[in-house]
Amino acid sequence: MFVAIMIWLVCGIFAASIAQTKGYSGCLWAIIGFMFGPLAMIGVGLMEKKEAPAEPADDLRACPFCSEMIKVTAIKCRHCGSEVTPLR
Repeated sequence: MFVAIMIWLVCGIFAASIAQTKGYSGCLWAIIGFMFGPLAMIGVGLMEKKEAPAEPADDLRACPFCSEMIKVTAIKCRHCGSEVTPLR
């Protein structure tokens, strides 16, 4: 019985560490790993890695009035309607 509990605990720890390297919640996957054991490790192993948020493009800037992203050449913000000075 003790060995079986240890195996499930180890599965939870491994599932959490795999999930964190892929950008998912390690705490959540530790709980799932404790509950489902080897199935959780297989499931998190097959999951895709989360994409990092994209960096703003070089042709975008933040509107000085509402902070939404607008084109560098814009003369009016499409979000708040304020007139802005184009940077190019």
